[in-house]
Amino acid sequence: MAAYALTISREGLPDTNTEHRCTASIGVAINHHASQDIFRWADSAMYQAKATGHNVIRFADIKG
Repeated sequence: MAAYALTISREGLPDTNTEHRCTASIGVAINHHASQDIFRWADSAMYQAKATGHNVIRFADIKG
């Protein structure tokens, strides 16, 4: 996980340097048919990715 060096500038105060780390968990649903459920499937996959850890991609298990 890469860290980003940030400088925070505020008027009348000295600059503050800090490190920021950013991660993403992504859920993916691939469906070859039109469906109202695709967002629910992708959302479910995203929460599975979040439960696993950071920097994870999970694909929805779509049957049929």
